[in-house]
Amino acid sequence: MAVVTPQSETKVLGRVLSATAHKYVNEIRDSAFENHATWGTIAGAPGVRQSWMGGAKIQAPVNLVVQGTAGSYQGYDTFDTTPSNTRTAALFDSKESIASIVVSQRDLDNMRSPEAVANLLQVETDLQMQELLRDLNLQAMNDGTGNSSKDIGGILAFAPEDPTSDTYGGISSSSNSNWRNQYLDNGNSTADTLADMRTVYTNCTFGSRRPNFIITSRTVRNVYESKLTATLRVDPLVISDNKEGNARVERLRFGAAQIVVDGDFVAGSNGTTNWLAMLNTDSLKLYTKQGADFSVGEFTSPQNQTVLVAPIRWHGALVCTERRLNGNLFDISAT
Repeated sequence: MAVVTPQSETKVLGRVLSATAHKYVNEIRDSAFENHATWGTIAGAPGVRQSWMGGAKIQAPVNLVVQGTAGSYQGYDTFDTTPSNTRTAALFDSKESIASIVVSQRDLDNMRSPEAVANLLQVETDLQMQELLRDLNLQAMNDGTGNSSKDIGGILAFAPEDPTSDTYGGISSSSNSNWRNQYLDNGNSTADTLADMRTVYTNCTFGSRRPNFIITSRTVRNVYESKLTATLRVDPLVISDNKEGNARVERLRFGAAQIVVDGDFVAGSNGTTNWLAMLNTDSLKLYTKQGADFSVGEFTSPQNQTVLVAPIRWHGALVCTERRLNGNLFDISAT
């Protein structure tokens, strides 16, 4: 007959709690994205989220130059059969992020029913999931150098204010002009804001490929709206009032790009949040390791505490495969 020990009871309880927390994470993951504008916008765009099987590096194929081997011909003309050597692979390190669900044994002892335990676990799981997403949201805006370069490379990594001499994905932009994002300094000029936005937007446009999102701060969003003429203010292509559920949601646009305000928008190199990123999400991939897409580990108990702890873990990378489709307008006037 098996002997039931406190340790074995803890293991059984840990497995039950882990399964329950995993269920909660799956239920709230996509809806939680909506509370974190940059991460939610990128991760929610069609085709961006990709499964990654693992490996030392994440490889993303990119095309840097035009080969020039295609063209017209007639009759018996010879044609160019030179093998294409324009495609290469950008290489990215995967990054890990984690948050811990902690439940004290005292709290569990005070629970009078399994439902009470489930409610406590749901609250703690939701809290830590939001904390993890908030941190990933900040990483998705930054340049990847945070926390000793353990952060993912975000917008300021692939669309910085000056891309002329950086290295992204192991490829130097100084020797590959096509491996640069579009960029422009507004010079804090209130008169040129709309014109400069138009310039960056046009530079990011190649045929039918154009930015579909502009992510910025509340200040810049309000500056843009203040500059709209009376005619544009009633143009449904600029401001639309869409009904979502029981609420009406105003959507502000510039060209084909929806303007997204991130309340946690990070500062650029000039120390202010007065910049904006124009993104074409067709050029972005959010790779996530299989089994580490906000996965919940088993609850275990440290030897020196009467608590149960389980990690929520994410492992992957945000990468851009065509930087020139994205842009950065910086030092924007706040008026």
